Amino acid sequence: METHPALIDELLDVFNTCRFDAHTLHCAMSFLEDLLQLCPRLKRTLMQKNVIEVLEQVETHEDESLHRHCQRITDKYFWDEEEDDDDAEQHMEEEHRLQQQMRAPAAQFDFS
Repeated sequence: METHPALIDELLDVFNTCRFDAHTLHCAMSFLEDLLQLCPRLKRTLMQKNVIEVLEQVETHEDESLHRHCQRITDKYFWDEEEDDDDAEQHMEEEHRLQQQMRAPAAQFDFS
């Protein structure tokens, strides 16, 4: 599925200006999610147009549910896979360290 560039520009303009009420912004974000599901290649185009920075501007809106909606879209579609790998590796290292700490006290006791 191909999307028209003007459509994407208009959609991003809605987010950029934040001149709309929370309901309109929620609708625009839902539309963005639908587009991303239908056309995954759109992610690259949106990244080139700094969509994350645009969504961060929307997060400053006083509506808390709008903030959560932005965060969900960012996490679901624009999470950096390298960061994800780094987080997973860091989690594994911490898990290993905790296991070592749990074993250390048990080694101090002689159960024979």
